[in-house]
Amino acid sequence: MYLLGPVGFCVILIVDSMIGRLGSTTGQTSRLQAVSMLTRHGDRAPVQSYPLDPYKDFPWPGGYGALSPRGARQMYESGLIKARRYSSLLTQVCQLRNLNSNFKTIYVRSSAVERCVASAVNFLAGFFPLPFPQSLINIKPLEQDEMLGMANSCFSKVNSTGKPNSTLQPGFDWQSEEGKERMAYIRKNTGINATSVADLFGLADTLSVQRDNGFELPAWVDHIFDEYLQSAMLMAMDAFGTSAILTTRSGTLLKDMITRLENFIKGFSSENILFYSGHDINILGMLYFLEIRNQIPGLPAYGSMLSMELYQNYVIPDDYEIKVVYFAHYGDVNPISVIIPRCSTPCAFKKFKGTVEPKFVVDAKNTC
Repeated sequence: MYLLGPVGFCVILIVDSMIGRLGSTTGQTSRLQAVSMLTRHGDRAPVQSYPLDPYKDFPWPGGYGALSPRGARQMYESGLIKARRYSSLLTQVCQLRNLNSNFKTIYVRSSAVERCVASAVNFLAGFFPLPFPQSLINIKPLEQDEMLGMANSCFSKVNSTGKPNSTLQPGFDWQSEEGKERMAYIRKNTGINATSVADLFGLADTLSVQRDNGFELPAWVDHIFDEYLQSAMLMAMDAFGTSAILTTRSGTLLKDMITRLENFIKGFSSENILFYSGHDINILGMLYFLEIRNQIPGLPAYGSMLSMELYQNYVIPDDYEIKVVYFAHYGDVNPISVIIPRCSTPCAFKKFKGTVEPKFVVDAKNTC
């Protein structure tokens, strides 16, 4: 893979930005001013094993839960793709007079989980291949992170009844007689003392990662994985995504994004590129919080991203336009344009803020 130096990178950014402006001058009513990106980390090793796992001693590179070499490549490619889309903002990072980097326009926040930090590093390497200080990535300890952190203690407090309760994923009734039989079957073959759908989440994830990496799964999995374990994973994620805990965390995260964009609009800050590196549950929680989950199929894949783009739109006097787009995976170059509820197109920033602000929780610290 050929890597450009700082000069070549900055020159290409400026050319890209100029071409974009020339190609969109006819009928142009808006111009990108800022962006807030929330991404899921790249491909990773399984987070955990299970007692009867035939691969429990497999030496995953970096250990359990670590970003894989494939995941590092995914995030680098994602950075390249976003650099093309947001080239007009990145030209401000390049100071060609002295060939130094200006990072005052960029804010980076990552979950303290190492795969998220590594994903941020690899994304930034593709987004702008310029030397950047490690201090650019802001990290809070997991238990203190009210936006991207979600400790296991929080997850255990989410109650999933095992009954299908979502129109998106009707699922399988684990409280039925058949469900109880399947649960006993899983306990016998895994050694896991599984009593609820939440207990099956980690198992389903581990088997998914092993299958994605070409491992031959045990024969017992064939009879239960797609129809039952995948269903359990979706139900657990659905329960977590709509929980009070995650609703509060998602509101805190969105409030941070809106505040930073507002500070840029008012001239209090020069930060107009915001990047948050988190987990699938962070994106899922935001989809539910914004009430746009029904527009996004499936669960957030590796490197998926939810972006809020801020535009200066000449048909909206004394305000800015906000657009929300969703990149389904790390290599997606044609994101889904999301319809923002209760905000007509073009959606004014102040209107958008007014629709979500009432849902913000003041005391997020005591939610979990």
